[in-house]
Amino acid sequence: MTTSITVQNNIRECEKLSEFLDKFADSNTLPDETRGDMRLIIEELFTNIVRYAYDTDTVEEITVQFDKTPHAINITFTD
Repeated sequence: MTTSITVQNNIRECEKLSEFLDKFADSNTLPDETRGDMRLIIEELFTNIVRYAYDTDTVEEITVQFDKTPHAINITFTD
């Protein structure tokens, strides 16, 4: 199962990512530990991209994709 969301490079968009993660975790019945690990990963990566990859005045898009396979969950950030 692959699903994605596109948000702007604004730290306030982190809330949308969190909601996106919750929907993905619920629909895939992920354990709380996995959900927590994924939340830490996406928040850290997103925050670093927003803070260090762009000028503060530039509005850009960041796409986050989750791809669940039988034995793994791949997380892809595209900016």
